[in-house]
Order: sequence, then C-alpha cells, then structure tokens
Amino acid sequence: MSTKIISLDKQRRLKELKRQESVIKGYLSKLKQEELQYEANYIMNKVNEDELSEEFLLRGALLMDELAKRMDANKMANTINLFSQNLRKRLDDKFLQ
Repeated sequence: MSTKIISLDKQRRLKELKRQESVIKGYLSKLKQEELQYEANYIMNKVNEDELSEEFLLRGALLMDELAKRMDANKMANTINLFSQNLRKRLDDKFLQ
C-alpha cells in the first residue's frame, strides 16, 4: 500500500498563489491598453534576471495572457515598435555613458 504525503507548506503556497492569481487578474482587467503595455515592457525587461519571485512569474504570465486577449495585428505592431524604441533608447543611453 503506497501513501501520498502532501506537504502542508506546499499546499499553503499553492492556495496563496491561487488567491493572488484572482487579485492580479482583477487588477489587470481594469488596466487601460497603454498601462498594460507599460507593465508588459517592465516584465520583459526584468525576465532575464536570475532571482525572480513566484509572484513576479505569476504576474508576468497573467499579464501576457491579458495582453494576448486584447491584441490584434495593429496593436501588436504598435507594441513591437514601442519595445524596439525602448531598446534603442537603452542602446543610446549606453553610448552616452
């Protein structure tokens, strides 16, 4: 007979993440398109860092889901152009240092 041991700490963390997911979804659904894109740029700039919290990863995934729901081809092109401009600005800033 095998038994399955469930970590109570793991279950608490999972329950808290589910609660946070609901709160984050509500927050994201109320954002204007520009605000959502600003948040997405922040996430994309931070995503390559080594130490990312579970909350950051959850927020990023939910934000990208919300953004994908709202996007059409024209909005996607605008978002890509904005991201390109941000990258060029960062490159220019490096040259000016």
